[in-house]
Amino acid sequence: MSSLDHSEQLLPDFDGLANLFVQAGAFCSPAEFHGSLCGHLAAGGRYEPTTWLAAATELMEITEVRDESLVSALQSIYQVSLEQLSNGRFEFSLLVPEDEAPMSVRAEALGQWCHGFLSSYGIAGGGVEGQLSEDALDAIQDMVQISQIAAESGEDEGEEADFVEVFEYVRMSAMLIFSECNTDSVGANGEDQSELEQNPPAGKLLH
Repeated sequence: MSSLDHSEQLLPDFDGLANLFVQAGAFCSPAEFHGSLCGHLAAGGRYEPTTWLAAATELMEITEVRDESLVSALQSIYQVSLEQLSNGRFEFSLLVPEDEAPMSVRAEALGQWCHGFLSSYGIAGGGVEGQLSEDALDAIQDMVQISQIAAESGEDEGEEADFVEVFEYVRMSAMLIFSECNTDSVGANGEDQSELEQNPPAGKLLH
């Protein structure tokens, strides 16, 4: 396993991207934007390089992208997200604020990510009952609840631990859903998928 190869597959910095979104007049957060892209990819959708920027501007609810820094960041988000989801190395990451951000900000961003994922997954015709495993269906239902998270979390250690658990659950759930809807894409580099199949995210995490 090459750590050098893995280190190259990184999403843009959240705060830097958020500033670019504000400057461009975007109406969605970077978290919801990334969730929307990943939901589209999980459902089996793909974009050509020539169509991705147009799709990205639609997601951001703007007419065009002029800033070359933003163009580069958007291209990176697509390439890295698809690679992380499909390479089978369990390195998929969510584009949300860093751990130093207040808990309320991170919780709200995670809810936005899930909302974007679910919306795009449905629009792109993602699998539903009868097409997905029970674990994947449970994960989708739990993500619906997580998408409704309000910015009400505190900052104590117990809530931090709870957030980390939910965050990891969402991350693993997205990979599971992608793997079930993209059987020809997952593990394209030859990695073993048995770990995800044998240890799916535990369903019904939220009560």
